[in-house]
Amino acid sequence: MPGAQGLQERACPQCGALLAPDPTYVAWCERCNWNLQPYQVDRPRSQVAALYAGLGDRLGRGLYNDLLRARSLAPSLTVAVTLAILSALAVHLATLCCAVLGIWLIVHTWFNLLGLIGGGALLLLARVLAPRLPRAPDRWLARADFPALYAAPDLVAASLKAPRPQMIATTTEFNASYSRMGWRRRQLLRMGLPLMAVLAEQEATALLAHELAHAVNGDATTGFVVGSARYSLGQWHMMLRPDAFDRRMSRQRYVGIAAMLSNMVTTALAALVGLGISLLSHLLWRDSQRAEYLADSLAARAAGTEAMLSLLD
Repeated sequence: MPGAQGLQERACPQCGALLAPDPTYVAWCERCNWNLQPYQVDRPRSQVAALYAGLGDRLGRGLYNDLLRARSLAPSLTVAVTLAILSALAVHLATLCCAVLGIWLIVHTWFNLLGLIGGGALLLLARVLAPRLPRAPDRWLARADFPALYAAPDLVAASLKAPRPQMIATTTEFNASYSRMGWRRRQLLRMGLPLMAVLAEQEATALLAHELAHAVNGDATTGFVVGSARYSLGQWHMMLRPDAFDRRMSRQRYVGIAAMLSNMVTTALAALVGLGISLLSHLLWRDSQRAEYLADSLAARAAGTEAMLSLLD
């Protein structure tokens, strides 16, 4: 084996099989899978992080046990989902208030320069804070050019009573995803070529079924109100964080003082926006996890339980 000169074979400590020496890979046994996952998840570095991780584990196990006893995995309007929707509406209301106040200032202070400037600034702020939705990728495979590629997803979507994907994009990631793009809410199916390459036919069908099930599993995070609010908050957070240019400017005199003060303000605002993102994520965590379980269940019905279990493995 290239690069293995001078190395000796050794036996697997678990089953005794000989391990081929190769300095470029972690040693593992293909017979019993010994040392297949040698790296463990990092332990929490603080007591607060440990409490948070422990709480997450307990809530996760509790949700799993609750769903095992549930008669249906269908979505329901819980207190957390209601609060998440109200929080998302508050985000959009803030934008609307900026726009209305800006128009009011311009109309009622038409000949007042300060009023015009203030109204224009509020309208500009409303434009910046306006609901934003994910944009479609620049490159995707059109149905007219690749009809055979759409055949399998169309059949799976029909079995799930889900809308057919309107766009399919390939990526180099070991992953797959489903999302809705833009104001027209077009369905986009992303398929990672490395992942698809290692799946058997039924496993690939199960993967397609799981992703397309997100169109019908009632996941609040993919809805227009909450989804656009989360995406908007993410955009605000990126815009408010001081960038590297501002940090370089802060080293200069005079300009540096102004930049430093500006960075302090934007950093504080970015922290508030980040808190809003965290709040929405935590409110929706349970419902989002339930939606994943339902997507798995629907995929098992479409592709078979064995195929779904093999995909998860």
